[in-house]
Amino acid sequence: MKFRKKPVVIEATQWFKMGDHPKVFMGQLSDRPRIDTLEGPMFVDVGDWIITGVKGEHYPCKPDIFEATYEPVNENTAHFEAYGLMGGDEFVSGYGVKRNILGDS
Repeated sequence: MKFRKKPVVIEATQWFKMGDHPKVFMGQLSDRPRIDTLEGPMFVDVGDWIITGVKGEHYPCKPDIFEATYEPVNENTAHFEAYGLMGGDEFVSGYGVKRNILGDS
């Protein structure tokens, strides 16, 4: 059986140094930065993306995986894009009525 990931808009910050993301910290037993996740602490490497999940959890993602999985969204239309309701600059309502979201009828 095959599955497709649900379209979800996420927040993410690319991490390069301490201070780039408030949840990344230096562990006491290691000199490597890490972050607490739902699965326990995970190491963070330079260039990793720190993703905020749908329940507010945080976890690191390697840059190549992030690039293959996510794409930037327009902040103004992110909600509509996540549900496949965009067609260019048009919003398609639940009734199939197209409306230009830029204000032009």
